[in-house]
Amino acid sequence: MHPMTTSDLFLLLQQLGLPADLKPELSQLFDAIDAGHTALQLDRASEESWSRALNQKDLSQLLAVNHQFLQIRRHSAQEKRVALELRRRALTRINSAPIDPLHFMPHFYPFCKTYRC
Repeated sequence: MHPMTTSDLFLLLQQLGLPADLKPELSQLFDAIDAGHTALQLDRASEESWSRALNQKDLSQLLAVNHQFLQIRRHSAQEKRVALELRRRALTRINSAPIDPLHFMPHFYPFCKTYRC
Protein backbone atom coordinates (compact mmCIF):
# COMPACT_ATOMS: atom_id res chain seq x y z
CA MET A 1 0.00 0.00 0.00
CA HIS A 2 1.28 3.46 -0.80
CA PRO A 3 2.66 5.27 2.29
CA MET A 4 0.37 8.28 1.75
CA THR A 5 -2.67 6.00 1.57
CA THR A 6 -1.57 4.27 4.75
CA SER A 7 -1.10 7.54 6.60
CA ASP A 8 -4.53 8.74 5.45
CA LEU A 9 -6.08 5.49 6.67
CA PHE A 10 -4.35 5.80 10.03
CA LEU A 11 -5.65 9.36 10.39
CA LEU A 12 -9.20 8.34 9.48
CA LEU A 13 -9.18 5.37 11.85
CA GLN A 14 -7.82 7.49 14.69
CA GLN A 15 -10.63 9.98 14.06
CA LEU A 16 -13.06 7.06 14.32
CA GLY A 17 -11.61 6.16 17.72
CA LEU A 18 -8.72 3.78 17.06
CA PRO A 19 -6.32 3.94 20.03
CA ALA A 20 -2.80 5.04 19.03
CA ASP A 21 -1.22 1.99 20.68
CA LEU A 22 -2.93 -0.28 18.11
CA LYS A 23 -1.39 1.52 15.14
CA PRO A 24 1.68 -0.81 14.90
CA GLU A 25 -0.53 -3.90 14.57
CA LEU A 26 -2.69 -2.17 11.99
CA SER A 27 0.48 -1.39 10.06
CA GLN A 28 1.45 -5.07 10.31
CA LEU A 29 -2.00 -6.01 8.97
CA PHE A 30 -1.51 -3.74 5.95
CA ASP A 31 1.94 -5.28 5.37
CA ALA A 32 0.41 -8.77 5.60
CA ILE A 33 -2.26 -7.81 3.06
CA ASP A 34 0.44 -6.46 0.73
CA ALA A 35 2.17 -9.85 1.07
CA GLY A 36 -1.02 -11.65 0.01
CA HIS A 37 -2.48 -12.57 3.39
CA THR A 38 -5.94 -11.65 4.66
CA ALA A 39 -5.28 -11.58 8.40
CA LEU A 40 -2.78 -10.87 11.15
CA GLN A 41 -2.51 -13.26 14.07
CA LEU A 42 -2.74 -11.53 17.44
CA ASP A 43 -1.62 -12.58 20.89
CA ARG A 44 -4.25 -12.76 23.66
CA ALA A 45 -3.54 -9.29 25.04
CA SER A 46 -3.73 -7.71 21.58
CA GLU A 47 -6.92 -9.60 20.81
CA GLU A 48 -8.52 -8.15 23.94
CA SER A 49 -7.32 -4.63 23.09
CA TRP A 50 -8.70 -4.91 19.58
CA SER A 51 -11.98 -6.37 20.79
CA ARG A 52 -12.43 -3.40 23.13
CA ALA A 53 -11.54 -0.93 20.38
CA LEU A 54 -13.94 -2.59 17.94
CA ASN A 55 -16.86 -2.10 20.32
CA GLN A 56 -17.19 1.26 18.58
CA LYS A 57 -19.65 0.98 15.69
CA ASP A 58 -17.58 2.96 13.18
CA LEU A 59 -14.48 0.83 13.69
CA SER A 60 -16.36 -2.46 13.78
CA GLN A 61 -17.73 -1.74 10.30
CA LEU A 62 -14.17 -1.65 8.96
CA LEU A 63 -12.19 -4.16 11.02
CA ALA A 64 -12.88 -7.50 12.69
CA VAL A 65 -11.21 -9.88 15.13
CA ASN A 66 -11.99 -13.57 14.61
CA HIS A 67 -10.27 -16.36 16.53
CA GLN A 68 -7.24 -14.20 17.37
CA PHE A 69 -6.89 -12.84 13.83
CA LEU A 70 -7.27 -9.18 12.89
CA GLN A 71 -8.88 -8.66 9.49
CA ILE A 72 -10.51 -6.06 7.35
CA ARG A 73 -14.24 -6.72 7.76
CA ARG A 74 -14.64 -7.38 4.03
CA HIS A 75 -11.96 -10.11 4.08
CA SER A 76 -13.59 -11.67 7.13
CA ALA A 77 -17.01 -11.76 5.47
CA GLN A 78 -15.58 -13.21 2.25
CA GLU A 79 -13.75 -15.98 4.11
CA LYS A 80 -16.98 -16.90 5.90
CA ARG A 81 -18.84 -17.08 2.57
CA VAL A 82 -16.10 -19.25 1.07
CA ALA A 83 -16.11 -21.56 4.11
CA LEU A 84 -19.89 -21.97 3.93
CA GLU A 85 -19.73 -22.77 0.23
CA LEU A 86 -16.91 -25.29 0.72
CA ARG A 87 -18.87 -26.93 3.52
CA ARG A 88 -21.97 -27.10 1.34
CA ARG A 89 -20.00 -28.69 -1.47
CA ALA A 90 -18.28 -31.14 0.87
CA LEU A 91 -21.64 -32.30 2.20
CA THR A 92 -23.20 -32.65 -1.26
CA ARG A 93 -23.24 -36.20 -2.56
CA ILE A 94 -21.70 -36.58 -5.98
CA ASN A 95 -22.86 -39.41 -8.21
CA SER A 96 -19.77 -40.67 -9.95
CA ALA A 97 -19.97 -41.52 -13.62
CA PRO A 98 -17.93 -44.27 -15.26
CA ILE A 99 -14.78 -42.82 -16.75
CA ASP A 100 -13.34 -44.09 -20.00
CA PRO A 101 -9.60 -43.23 -20.06
CA LEU A 102 -9.64 -43.23 -23.85
CA HIS A 103 -12.07 -40.35 -23.74
CA PHE A 104 -9.42 -38.21 -22.05
CA MET A 105 -6.27 -39.47 -23.82
CA PRO A 106 -7.16 -41.24 -27.08
CA HIS A 107 -3.80 -40.28 -28.62
CA PHE A 108 -1.71 -41.71 -25.76
CA TYR A 109 -2.36 -45.42 -26.30
CA PRO A 110 -3.52 -45.84 -29.89
CA PHE A 111 -3.20 -49.64 -29.61
CA CYS A 112 -5.85 -49.62 -26.86
CA LYS A 113 -8.50 -49.10 -29.51
CA THR A 114 -7.92 -52.56 -30.88
CA TYR A 115 -6.51 -54.37 -27.85
CA ARG A 116 -7.69 -54.48 -24.28
CA CYS A 117 -5.31 -52.43 -22.10
